[in-house]
Amino acid sequence: MSEQQLDRAAALIDLGRFEAARAELAPVLAAEPDNSDAHAQLAYSWLRSGVNAAATDAARAALRSHPGNVFAWRILALSEYGLLGERVDADPTAATAHADEAVRAARRCVELDPWSADSYRILATTLQHRDREAALAAIDTAIEISPENAVFHVVRGRVLWQDARTIGKRAAAGRAAIERALCLDPENVEAIYLLGNHAFQRRRWAEAERWLRRAAELDPAYGPDVRALLAEIPDENPTPVPASATAPRPYRARSDGGGVKRKHVVWAALALVTLVWHGVLAVAGGSDSPSTGSTSRTTTYPRTYYRLPPSYLQPPPSLPKFPSDRWPTGKLWPTPRPYPTTAPLYPPQGG
Repeated sequence: MSEQQLDRAAALIDLGRFEAARAELAPVLAAEPDNSDAHAQLAYSWLRSGVNAAATDAARAALRSHPGNVFAWRILALSEYGLLGERVDADPTAATAHADEAVRAARRCVELDPWSADSYRILATTLQHRDREAALAAIDTAIEISPENAVFHVVRGRVLWQDARTIGKRAAAGRAAIERALCLDPENVEAIYLLGNHAFQRRRWAEAERWLRRAAELDPAYGPDVRALLAEIPDENPTPVPASATAPRPYRARSDGGGVKRKHVVWAALALVTLVWHGVLAVAGGSDSPSTGSTSRTTTYPRTYYRLPPSYLQPPPSLPKFPSDRWPTGKLWPTPRPYPTTAPLYPPQGG
């Protein structure tokens, strides 16, 4: 009887009816408190609901009954990573502890199921902010196992782009991975959104707007994040100035040449003011002033360069479906988006 109830609970989770799924699991857990599969399904329902703390507790309960339950280990890795994202700003110490637990659980998934590409994807996700080289190695292993899976290429691009300082070859490799994902799945919403976000971070406004609007069209759940980013794109077509304000004044010939003389006087006055102003700056700057010919400069960045958009703290808007058995071979688990970084997009040049 409990197997049928577990099947119904899994089907309800696939349909997004998480409360109904938990109601279905309650009598199973009451009758069989050590049922690892029931605890794992409960953990999955909480993970899909975005309640990472409850998902972590339920996953640990499943592992106490059955330490080899790969299903529960994967839920634990993702829920701990979700807690990392929730607490990275408020409590860095707790966030570090959750990061450690997420990596430990992900490594255990690989140990228990080394032929599963998705185990390596989860490992890459948990490592991406701690050890990017190890994360790349993990996701490359997943791609080697399943090269035609668009999701793995999206993760590779996200790992390469996770640091806002990424420029040059890393940035190009990340874009190539995202474009490969779109070749395999032209309507992969996360890939489209990442392209828009990446263009936004680099102030390529027209490209950013095109990709972001496409992401919102394909999945309305991206709408709030897309609107927030579009609102920050500067208006490239300001209100036009009335023609009367810019019309040239009618030319009036002068017989005494006074216009030419006044022009020379004005230019001379501007040159004198410029020289005096540079002298004042040199005196005020003292020894800290840059020497002649120096190329150093201070660069300022807009606010968005220092923090990625809020969507990176939220679970993906759409999640894949799963059959009712314990761990569906060949199916994918949702990967939480990376938490924000405070690094600027481009490092300041000079002193």
